[in-house]
Amino acid sequence: MIIIGFDSEWVYLPEEHRNHILSYQFTVLTTSSECSGIVYTEGPELKHRWKLSDLLGHAIQVAREQGVLGRSWPQEVCAAAHFTRADLAAFRDNRKLRTEFDNLRGSFSTITKPHECTFYDSAKHARKLKVHLVDTMAIAPGGTSLAAVGDLHNFPKIELPPGSIERMDVLLDREPELFRNYAIRDAEISARHAHRMRQFSCEEGLGDEVPLTIGSLATKFLTNLWNQSGILPADVLGTEEVTESVWTGKRYRKTKKSVFKTLVAEYEKIATEAYHGGRNEAYTFGLTEGDFWFDFDLAGAYSTAMAAIKIPALLNFEWAMRPAG
Repeated sequence: MIIIGFDSEWVYLPEEHRNHILSYQFTVLTTSSECSGIVYTEGPELKHRWKLSDLLGHAIQVAREQGVLGRSWPQEVCAAAHFTRADLAAFRDNRKLRTEFDNLRGSFSTITKPHECTFYDSAKHARKLKVHLVDTMAIAPGGTSLAAVGDLHNFPKIELPPGSIERMDVLLDREPELFRNYAIRDAEISARHAHRMRQFSCEEGLGDEVPLTIGSLATKFLTNLWNQSGILPADVLGTEEVTESVWTGKRYRKTKKSVFKTLVAEYEKIATEAYHGGRNEAYTFGLTEGDFWFDFDLAGAYSTAMAAIKIPALLNFEWAMRPAG
């Protein structure tokens, strides 16, 4: 599946209390090649905004013309942007898109099913497309800006003169080449980060798709370690598989699901509510003598400590549930 990073540039119109979308930019990235481009809107009115399918379809056409993609039209794409909640707002079909994608940490991604749309190419052929949306904020360290993500890949954002961000329309008019390079760079960073995370996932045997979150990637990594070590998840988590009958409206259908074992279920809530995070103590206060003071901390202290914990003794429930005496 090809990756298409996308972004938009805009300027706020105070007299109209809305944003004027100045441009859309994209980067098409495959395992062996890439290309980028930018399209400028014709005016500030809503009718001049593009649909998401327009931009993705245009990006695919450009990539095919430049030899980045083959002759066949891709049926599915991974669309990547940094903080998609803001990026989707730039499209004319924003209201529909918000119902097509899933809410993930206050932004939008594809969790359940891809967004299906149609693009009419330059030959007026209808091209069906399934869009898997990825927010690169969710696959970067918490709170990481796009600039910081670019630095991770030695691909920094382009610096602009002071005050340019607030008046991108002026920058476009006075320095169009700088505007273009700055705008495209944001789409390039999103595409490169999504590509690298997919590459990492493949290398570690965690799947061949761009992960949704760092947490989901960590869960897959842990599950793989358990499998390699012959550890059953049920032994660690204290769960068991049960079968239940569910009425479908016509007949009963048997389904299997994982539930906590009886004794674990009784104490699971207590253990969950007992956790309140870390705590630091200072045993000296007030004036102190001049000296060098060191505050030592362990990188990844929680994960390091938890790695030393053995599998909980959750197996012998018959003995645990025996009446006293």
